[in-house]
Amino acid sequence: MVALVLLGVAACDVSTPGIAQTGSSVSQSTSPTPTQSTTHQPSPRPRPVRMDGLNPCELLSQQQLRQFAIDSPARPGRSTAYKAPTCDYSSHATMTGVRVTPVPAMGIDLFAPGRTQGDVEPRTVQGFPAFQDHINGSPVGNDFCNVTVDVADGQVLDVGFFEVSIERPLGSEVVCQKANDVANAAMTTLLSR
Repeated sequence: MVALVLLGVAACDVSTPGIAQTGSSVSQSTSPTPTQSTTHQPSPRPRPVRMDGLNPCELLSQQQLRQFAIDSPARPGRSTAYKAPTCDYSSHATMTGVRVTPVPAMGIDLFAPGRTQGDVEPRTVQGFPAFQDHINGSPVGNDFCNVTVDVADGQVLDVGFFEVSIERPLGSEVVCQKANDVANAAMTTLLSR
């Protein structure tokens, strides 16, 4: 049963708040599409870190995966919303999951407050500007949170963390903190290259 629940959640495109995808049907809200853009001030990021051609399953080390209690093999995939490769990880022990998506064709402005359905808050990840996005009202034990990091002009690293346990719900604060922790870990890997 646990494996089925995790597979069901992994099949959803949880990395895009406001865009839910299951199977071939897509339900879009007011979230931006990759072709929409706005002008914004240059980012105060420390340096550009390009997302082109990255394998998302190489952005978390074995040590980092153990830190997040990931106990199943990485599952590479593709985000139809971002038109980018993804890597999904899950933990049967903690009933949580992670999705890492290097997005080479969408800028951070598309994730700013007012551009997605969730409650968006500014964050800093390894010195890079980021937005945390959480949609309130998720069912207990089925919460998720995204952190999208501004890594280069027109490129972001998107990290989603989700829980799938009604019996042991973490709650939105913990889920969002874990999303920030995973984003920090992935950026540590990227910056060490």
